[in-house]
Amino acid sequence: MSPKIKTYLVYSISFLVLFMGTFFITKAITNKTSVFTTMLPIIVAVVVAPKPHVAQYQSGKRYGLKWIFKKDVWWF
Repeated sequence: MSPKIKTYLVYSISFLVLFMGTFFITKAITNKTSVFTTMLPIIVAVVVAPKPHVAQYQSGKRYGLKWIFKKDVWWF
């Protein structure tokens, strides 16, 4: 599996896990469907999920994930 595919696969899985977790928590707190129960999980997942990071080197591109809670980049 190429590093590019692995990076975006880990990003999408982490985004989905964060979205579903916050969605079920907000649904447990509020029983009705509203803009709050829909937008809050999306905003939390976008902000907290690690972002794909591409660095250009002489040997080629290097793919990794950058997270707001950690300054290092997780390279693949």
